[in-house]
Amino acid sequence: PSLIAVGSCVGLCAGLAACEPVFLDALVADLTITPSSTSRVAWIGYPSSVPFVLANTARVGLDLSAPVLEGAPPLLGASLLNAPARIESAHTATVDVGLAPQQGADGLRVALSITVTPIDDDIASVSASLSVEVRAPPPCVARDPCETATFDPLLGECVRTAHPDGEVCSDGSLCTEEDRCSSGTCLGRAVSCVDVVDCTIDTCDPERGCVFEPIDARCEDDNPCTADACVADRGCARTVVVDGTP
Repeated sequence: PSLIAVGSCVGLCAGLAACEPVFLDALVADLTITPSSTSRVAWIGYPSSVPFVLANTARVGLDLSAPVLEGAPPLLGASLLNAPARIESAHTATVDVGLAPQQGADGLRVALSITVTPIDDDIASVSASLSVEVRAPPPCVARDPCETATFDPLLGECVRTAHPDGEVCSDGSLCTEEDRCSSGTCLGRAVSCVDVVDCTIDTCDPERGCVFEPIDARCEDDNPCTADACVADRGCARTVVVDGTP
């Protein structure tokens, strides 16, 4: 080859080498979003968020426009959280879709889309889809004073936890005393409702406690000239009837 041709080749190669970093940076710049598609159950009264990870695999940082969330009705209470404005080279960032469904949204099913667009027009935007089903949480109430009930939105169920055995509790009954927890149940010792009056029936009412019901018939002495009655705190009481009473 001639010296002119060789010189031209060398000059061309040198020019390409000088431009190579910029050319390759534009060529390999890439933005991804993970997951590209996912689903979530959103529970009324329990705000949650769904993370999406943005990854910049370029050799240069990427400035980003504000992410766009589409398809969200007002009752879903959807919003974008932690939206990054820039991702450095070989770094990741997370953008969250917040969900706070309102009352009346039970049974709602929607498909959302999130789009992230680099400011550099040479880099393609990325998007992901999110399917959301809104549910009302089931009743979750402790069945006993020695139990804690908490609805877990991740499990979608009521989680019940027993209190430690021996913990002081109250079963709400006046017919027990010294109540303590045992295997998640509040148990107490039965109170004694026994008096020294023979003419009463001794019982216990959970709301009133000991009840001593006087029974007059238990004081009947078969004497027509006395009026027999049971007095709860004293026993049988007899009163002589007025003379001349038939």
